[in-house]
Amino acid sequence: MESLPFDPAHAITIVADTPARLRPIDLYRLLNTFDGERQAELAAYVKRVRPDIAHKVDRALAEIAEDAE
Repeated sequence: MESLPFDPAHAITIVADTPARLRPIDLYRLLNTFDGERQAELAAYVKRVRPDIAHKVDRALAEIAEDAE
C-alpha cells in the first residue's frame, strides 16, 4: 500500500481549523505529534505561513528536543 504524501496544511487541523487560527500555545502539541522529516517540514511550513510566530516554532522545537533527552 502506497502512503499519501505529507500535507502540513492538513496536519495543522490537529490543533486548528486553519493556519491563520493556529495559536502559539498549540505549537508544542502540533510539532510533537510528528518526528524527523515530517516535524521539520511542518515547522518550516508554519514559519512560512505564520512568520509572526516563527520564533515560537523555534522555541517549541527546542523544548521538544530537551524533553527527548
